[in-house]
Amino acid sequence: MDVKEAIEKRRAYRSFEEIKITDNVINTFVRAAQVAPSCMNKQPWKFIFVKNKDKLENLYTALTPANKWAHKSSLIIGVVSTPKDDCIIGERLYYLFDTGMATAFIIL
Repeated sequence: MDVKEAIEKRRAYRSFEEIKITDNVINTFVRAAQVAPSCMNKQPWKFIFVKNKDKLENLYTALTPANKWAHKSSLIIGVVSTPKDDCIIGERLYYLFDTGMATAFIIL
């Protein structure tokens, strides 16, 4: 599948069935984020991959009612970034843009 097709076929699923999340799957996501561009290659993001059932159950309590669909997920990825971890050029803060690109790479 080429990039154009991947973008066009991407879907935001709101219903899941339980699947086994392997280390290989997580490593694929990590690699996708690693190759994402960022200002001066600072990579201001941290991704936290949670697949442990007990920890997922605990995370579900933090979700809003609108995200109840996620209670069946086999993996939740926490995304963290702060301005100090990336370029600040004048008034421009790059951390959200750069983190958004890395997250999009994982989604694709």
